[in-house]
Parts: sequence; C-alpha cells; structure tokens
Amino acid sequence: MERYPGGVREAREGGSDTPALRLRTYLTPSIPESLFSYLAGYLGQCLGVPTELQVETRHSGPPRDAADPFTGGEVDVGFFCAPPYIWLCERPGPPVELLPLGLVFADARAAGRPVYFSDIVVRADHPARSFADLVDARWGYNDRESLSGYYSVLQAAADHGADASFLGRLRETGSHLASLRALRRGAIDAAAIDSTVLALRWRRDRTLRTALRVVDSLGPWPIQPIVVRRTLPVRVKAAMASALGALVHAPARRRILRRWLISGVAPMTDADFDVERAALGRAQALEQAWGAMVGGRQNSR
Repeated sequence: MERYPGGVREAREGGSDTPALRLRTYLTPSIPESLFSYLAGYLGQCLGVPTELQVETRHSGPPRDAADPFTGGEVDVGFFCAPPYIWLCERPGPPVELLPLGLVFADARAAGRPVYFSDIVVRADHPARSFADLVDARWGYNDRESLSGYYSVLQAAADHGADASFLGRLRETGSHLASLRALRRGAIDAAAIDSTVLALRWRRDRTLRTALRVVDSLGPWPIQPIVVRRTLPVRVKAAMASALGALVHAPARRRILRRWLISGVAPMTDADFDVERAALGRAQALEQAWGAMVGGRQNSR
C-alpha cells in the first residue's frame, strides 16, 4: 500500500452523537479510497448511524504476528486480503467473522462470481510469454500480507522449478500501484497484480496498455473478504448483510458502482477460502524452507 504519514487516516461522515460504525480499508490506494467511502456512507445510511472510515496504508491486512484492531474494539468492519482473514480465523476465539457476501467485479473470467486473479505483468518489450519464462526474473510484490502479489508468486515459482535463490530476486514495493510504476521504470521485470487493480488502472491510464502486458494469470481466488468484528450485536451484522445484499438493486447505485467496475454482489462462506488456505499453507512452508536455506548459506560463509 502507499505510505501516508502515520499509516492510518480517518474520515467521519454524519454529525450524530450515536456511536459511529468504524470501517477500515487495507486495500487503498490500489483499490480507490472513494469506493470504500461510498460503501461506508451507504451502510451508514441503511443502518441509520454515522460512519468512520479508516485508511490503513502500510499493510494489505492486519499482520500475522501483530495485535489486531478488532479484539480491542477499534474497528467494526474490515476490507483486506485473504491471508490476514485466514490468520485471524486461526487464532483462539477469532476476533472476526465473514460477512457472507462478496463484491463481483466486471471481469469476463469471473463469470459473475466473487473472484479475482493474479495477473502476471511485464513490460511490453520483455521477451517472456508465460510464468515459466520469469523464474529467474526480478520480481516486485506489494507486501507480505497479500496472496495475489506475494504468496501466489512463491507457489507458482516453485511449481516452475524455482529454488531458494528466488527469494533474493523479490523486492517489496509497497503496493500494486508501486509495482506497476517499478515495471514501467524497468526497476523490476515482473509482478503479480490484483486483476481488479489492473483493470482500474488500464481504464484510468491508457498508456499502460502499450507500456505493459499480461503474460499469465494465477487463480481464480475468492474476492477479498469483508469481515466484521465478532462481538458486534447480531442485529447489526444482520443489517449490514441485508444492506450489502441490496447494494445493486437500485439502478442509480448500479450506475455509480460501475466507476469501480462493480457489477454485483454474491454469497460467500468461509469454505470459499479453503482454496486460499491450501495455497497459503504451501506458500508459507516454501517461504520458511527457502528462508532457512538462504540463512544457512549466509551463516556458513
């Protein structure tokens, strides 16, 4: 994610003395803050409460070994990548639960499902034609909470014969947008970009279509989860689910949502993330094994 001073910014809508519904996005700026601001305002209107949108820019979700903002009641609703959701669910007494709906983006490959892809992007003049041609390349990734940008790449690299030296060719850029900029500059050779992020950037910056190209795709992956604090009142969670389920019912809202390429919402369950649990488990094992091998080589020098 892009780095803002202080990491988390807050914006509040509504002047009521009623406690605000606190939402936090970890997906901005790669997915525009305006989308989450719209969703916050919509939910606040449906529930009749003021809303507070927090923008976390240092990670794609709560880091695995850090304190989370749900246990302490700092945040009620979160938008972030699947690995942090999986990690939080693995904790004793998980602090979050899945809101049983996911956004559907206008991608023909998704076929109306709440899924996305890791698009493997290179410069237009790079000779690669598939992932197999990039095992020895210099890779950029957004952060280590991301499945699309980091963990999916580790797994695919291993499938194509990479060894521990692959870790040395990885460079953390801070966001999908920063990875795209690094590609254009030639600072890296390849990056796995969230397909929604890439589609939004294609539309906003037409020059990207001539500067960069997609050589492969990984996935599909279940769309990033929308999670709620487990200790929220049941009626509040039910009201949010009902509101999101009706998000695209009104023609006016459908027109507005098209600016972020949202075409609908669809049911989701925790079981939908089992494919990501399997991929994440394998990728984390590779990361640990490769890291140990690299560390062992350095210590033997």
